[in-house]
Amino acid sequence: MTAETKKKLTKDSGILILLVGLTGAGKSHFINVLAGTQNTAPEGDSLTPKTGEVGHYVVEAPLGSGGGTPQKLILVDTPGFDGETSGGGDAAVLVNIFKWLTEHCDGIRLGGIIYFHPLTHDRGAVHYIKIKEANPGEVHETSLMRYLRGFATRLGQNRLMLVTTKWESATQWKEDFTKRHDRMSEVWKPLVDAGATIWRFPDNLGSAELIIQNLVKQETLPLSRIQGPPSQESSTHKRAVDWSCGLLVNK
Repeated sequence: MTAETKKKLTKDSGILILLVGLTGAGKSHFINVLAGTQNTAPEGDSLTPKTGEVGHYVVEAPLGSGGGTPQKLILVDTPGFDGETSGGGDAAVLVNIFKWLTEHCDGIRLGGIIYFHPLTHDRGAVHYIKIKEANPGEVHETSLMRYLRGFATRLGQNRLMLVTTKWESATQWKEDFTKRHDRMSEVWKPLVDAGATIWRFPDNLGSAELIIQNLVKQETLPLSRIQGPPSQESSTHKRAVDWSCGLLVNK
């Protein structure tokens, strides 16, 4: 089972699921757990990520995912967001994902998006909200948070899954990761209000299958729901900002 990059993906290829998240959050590891092997998607860690380019992997949908016959899932692995408040690096990742989808997909249906957040980030909220020092009561969204809200708004109910990972590291960190998970639930409330759901991935096949089952049991969507028409805007950051605001249009 290897990543495929040449053949265009159509509605007959399977259901596309986009995997996004912070660098080192475990997107590739999730693919390997679901596939039952550590050799499907190259894995890195929080310091040396392995996913430098967008690529896809084909796996069988777990039993109980709906439908009378087994479905193939096209899991699209992507480079990690860095959560910088400036949004420059994250904008480039977002635009590269759109470019890959445009070049490699032709009519394939979208099952949804899974976003991964590692609980080993002890100040995880800083990736999504920023507080003005001059006015501690004033909270602003980061670019990454706006992108996620854009996904949630475009996909509708229950098609953006916010998944916390690295639960297996709790013993090593000697901390109750449940508190970190609950904190992220508070930070992500605007995303939940927009239709996203929050899940845990405690590094086992059962939890991976449950996440997939709850995603693909719903009606699929056209990929254009998240892509939008291509923009001629030269600035990568401006294109991403336009998209997150619903303004990604030909100019």
